[in-house]
Amino acid sequence: MDYIHKIIRILNDLGIPPHSSFLLALSGGGDSTALLCLMAQVPGVVLYAARASHGLRSSGEEDAERRLCRELCRERNIPYTDLVLPPGRIRRLREEQGRGMEQAARQERYALLEEHRRRLGADYLLLGHSANDQLETVLMRILSGSGPEGLKGIPLRRDAIIRPLLGETREGLRHWLRENGIRWAEDSSNASKEFRRNRLRTELIPLIADIFPGWESALFTLAERSREVQAALEAACLEAVPIVWNKNGEGRWPLKAWQAAPDYLRSMVLWKALNRLAFSNEPDRRIAWHTVKAIRHALDKGEKWLGYGVEIIRSGDEWTIRPVRPETGQARLVLYREYLSGSFKTKLGPWSVEVSRAAALGQWGYPAGAEDWPLILFIQEKKVQLCGCRGKIGLSAPKNDDEGREFVYIDIKDENDGNEGHYAE
Repeated sequence: MDYIHKIIRILNDLGIPPHSSFLLALSGGGDSTALLCLMAQVPGVVLYAARASHGLRSSGEEDAERRLCRELCRERNIPYTDLVLPPGRIRRLREEQGRGMEQAARQERYALLEEHRRRLGADYLLLGHSANDQLETVLMRILSGSGPEGLKGIPLRRDAIIRPLLGETREGLRHWLRENGIRWAEDSSNASKEFRRNRLRTELIPLIADIFPGWESALFTLAERSREVQAALEAACLEAVPIVWNKNGEGRWPLKAWQAAPDYLRSMVLWKALNRLAFSNEPDRRIAWHTVKAIRHALDKGEKWLGYGVEIIRSGDEWTIRPVRPETGQARLVLYREYLSGSFKTKLGPWSVEVSRAAALGQWGYPAGAEDWPLILFIQEKKVQLCGCRGKIGLSAPKNDDEGREFVYIDIKDENDGNEGHYAE
């Protein structure tokens, strides 16, 4: 079966109506170029294309890829749009939410494409992820200690997003492009060792392939089994501990059901609830397993929990999870330990904020243990509140036995009145 018929079969299996409209995310790379050229041959579809640029690479390379994308679409009479993120958007996202470069760029690129899809009135967004992307994702999640929720890999479809090439290899797609005389661009950043996925692709995977021939098939099987395990766990979770959500984003579940559920199902209840509260700006993979266990143990002891932009408290015979949103005149900053190797500076509303971490220096600071990270800094008027995964962290002065212990130091300047220093809690 050729690629075009495979795509048609996939769209039919997904229940995509004939004559649907699609926005295709086109980068100019081999995978998305192949998807563009294949979708252009699917009868009856309405196809648009757009390239989302986040301005992280050289302008010369970006310009060359834009020209290629425009030419590929012009040759096939496909409407094309260049989408560009506002300057500094990725940097601000990293500072405000503590995200890595790859993750921040991906989030903003998807948001830009989704906004454009809605503007066009297109039914679906097509992404060119291949089987290689699937294998790399599953392998990275194995090494990150993920459970079945992560090991199931990249979904073929999620809401309006469809990935028709998820079962095709990168090598096979490029072979098809060469056979048909279609040009594509190679992103120079794919060779950079700055990004973990690139190192996994160029260093670790060749070693695995040498030691474990056929590893790809094994990982595909693992992903398939994980999808089935996750579906079974989610069904069991809904039955064992049902959560009722109200329009304010508060979720409630019965204490009796919580106490009767197995440990892993209780953990899943928490994991799903935290991830549902998307406004907390915490991506799934940032909610570490040890954090979920810490929350579960706190609730098992009847204690409330605060962190990740949410609060969980017991009210009578039920638990309630609710968002902790900044009020008017507040600012909120997520702090990840790995991004505080030196002094960190940013601007939040009228406040200039400088944060650093160091061993006890003899001055007042916030003692942060390994289990507290990531931290959330709240600022309101002249007050600062710092919360970790184990709850609120109080301001204190180092003691004699704190030598070598890590403290977080925060200095804030209000641009409106010129006052600066450590605001009181």
